[in-house]
Amino acid sequence: MIKIPSKIDVHMLGTTHNPKVWEKHFEYVSDTKSKSALGRVLARCATTKNSHLSREFVFSIAEEDVREGLIASVIWGFPKGSGPGGNWKRLADAFAKSREYADAIEKLKRAPFVSALAGLCSLNQIQNGVGFATTSKMAYFANVEFQEGRALIYDRNVMLAIKDGLWADRFDGTRSGIGMNQHFYSKGVSTYASFIEEAEKACRQIGCDADQIETGLFLARANAKSNWTFS
Repeated sequence: MIKIPSKIDVHMLGTTHNPKVWEKHFEYVSDTKSKSALGRVLARCATTKNSHLSREFVFSIAEEDVREGLIASVIWGFPKGSGPGGNWKRLADAFAKSREYADAIEKLKRAPFVSALAGLCSLNQIQNGVGFATTSKMAYFANVEFQEGRALIYDRNVMLAIKDGLWADRFDGTRSGIGMNQHFYSKGVSTYASFIEEAEKACRQIGCDADQIETGLFLARANAKSNWTFS
């Protein structure tokens, strides 16, 4: 079993923003409009109290502008400015293609019966090396609705919590799809739809929102040093 945070805590969950880690991304992006969009988001990030970026903050940006919202979702999700292995250029490349991502997300929002698998794959094909841990955040903050339910963040921590059986009776299908071996992360795309479907079912049964369940799973396996808080 996991500890399910309140809806308020889910929206306040975030970590410390370090503007310096994004300077090289800004310099790297050559597309003028993408660079301007990134600059506007970084300027807004600089106004947050104690440099804390919350989900609520990212949602507020996404509601005003889809393109800037997906940029903010990446900054929120990768506070160190890079993914595993320290490769920061793949995030910068995603910023450079922010218009393409925004167009794809807007298309998904107009097509409510698209499966989560097809939707995720459509986003994943835009930039090589930018996968489901990133694109699921883009879809979540854009409030994309898939056939199985509303988009949810799906990353290594969420998968690891399910793999470890923290709530096995609720995520039996997803856990089976993930498998038990050390290469479980490679099953992220193929199990995304199952995760959303089972999270939706669980939230109806216990009376909460699906992203409360996702957040509980994430925090159960998040590295304490990453400093995720409800500030």
